Amino acid sequence: MKPVILYYQRHPQLTRHLQAILEEFPMDWVFLDYQFYGHYIRFFQEQGIPVIYGTHNAEASMVLEEMRCLSGKDWWKKKLLYHLQKDHEARYFPQADAFITVSKADA
Repeated sequence: MKPVILYYQRHPQLTRHLQAILEEFPMDWVFLDYQFYGHYIRFFQEQGIPVIYGTHNAEASMVLEEMRCLSGKDWWKKKLLYHLQKDHEARYFPQADAFITVSKADA
């Protein structure tokens, strides 16, 4: 399992790679899909690029449902993931310029 801090900070190597891509291929907007990339929203906005965030599922809610089938160490891992996802959604999703969702529950 990744250290928790990695869910909240930019990775320097990935940030440099993204910057190089933007220099070679200017973008009018960026579409980020879920799975802990919210902390890159501001990176793109700082470049003047609006961010659309895709939330194809209510991820944290899905993890909560998965926990019902688990016990022991697996249950605790999912519990940590659930709280990380809920916090990540609350912390970063409001920063996006727009969202794409697939249901009212996701919205």
